[in-house]
Amino acid sequence: MREGLLIVWAVVLAVSRGQADPAESGESVPTEIKEWYSSNDPAHLAIRQHSFVFVAGPHHSGTTLMNLLVSKSNETTGLSNTDVPQNEGQHLQTVYPKAYQLGGMLGYALHPESHMTEASEKCSGVNAATLYSSWAEYWNLSKPVLVEKTPNHMVMTRFLQCLFSPQRAKFVITIRHPFGATHFKWKLPKQIDNVKRHCGRPWIKNWLRQMTVLKEDLPYLAHARIVIFENFTTGDVQQNYEDMMGSIDIKPTMKITVQKRPPRVSFDHMKKHHESRTQLGSKQQIDEGDVPRKTRLGRKLLGFVGDPSNLVLYTEKWFAWVDAWKERYGDLFESRVCQAVFDDFEDKVAEFGYSLRNPERVTQPRAFSPSMVLPRS
Repeated sequence: MREGLLIVWAVVLAVSRGQADPAESGESVPTEIKEWYSSNDPAHLAIRQHSFVFVAGPHHSGTTLMNLLVSKSNETTGLSNTDVPQNEGQHLQTVYPKAYQLGGMLGYALHPESHMTEASEKCSGVNAATLYSSWAEYWNLSKPVLVEKTPNHMVMTRFLQCLFSPQRAKFVITIRHPFGATHFKWKLPKQIDNVKRHCGRPWIKNWLRQMTVLKEDLPYLAHARIVIFENFTTGDVQQNYEDMMGSIDIKPTMKITVQKRPPRVSFDHMKKHHESRTQLGSKQQIDEGDVPRKTRLGRKLLGFVGDPSNLVLYTEKWFAWVDAWKERYGDLFESRVCQAVFDDFEDKVAEFGYSLRNPERVTQPRAFSPSMVLPRS
């Protein structure tokens, strides 16, 4: 484990901030949706049979893995066989704009329409029914807990809580270092000149906006959990997983084995090696997207295969992106461009537990400190 690494869970409850849930108290919630909560509308009666877990966070911050872990319990079901990228619910609906319509995964949070709350005119019984219907056919509705994963729902938590009610909607948010989360982008050869010009400035702005919205929205959420991805995948991953599942009142049923992936072992090789016990229910749940199509080596930082009872997590060191940055950009961090970025954003990034100047340091996020809970040692 890297020095200075602090394993932290953020357990965020509205009551811990001393604020009543707005949907419970009646503040800011449209009258129409409150009336719909108590109606006999068939869609609402169907929704009342379940609770919902929404997995979100900055893109490439571990949401796919977290979705797999949460949705493969005996009590839960995730969206599957959707034929949309990563089985994300945003691609199956027409109620709200998709991330690519608002600037893409590294820009959407800066768009004024991205942040949605209970004050949105779209928070209505009709839209709750429409959204549920859009996803229902891809869930196993015999399960009591329905899981949906869309990264950009990170800035829509209050809106989703309004639609599905604070009694039934829970959120698991993963966070990761901004340069780690954008590794998939800056590693591309065609991005080298751009990165040398801006040192990730526009991407950091988007990341900070995501985190700021989350900080501001947390007091309004009845059930939210924040996972620091670097820490979740360090140390006793099985215990971290069990603690996370317990925090959302779901019994953990998966056994996780962590292995260091040998160099140049292809993803296809790993997949075939575990074929006899790999039945994930959807080709999208095997995470092979961010690699050259001809080689399919798996993600630089993570590969995983498994089934509802066994998961093999293949890892390299979790700050391998630091070495990848140095290999591609040398001492660019020491350049005037990057130093200007660090001067502008270091303190703001530090509020959320990360450092631009010392990227391998992870600390307890000051922005979430009133609600932080340390896991069992």
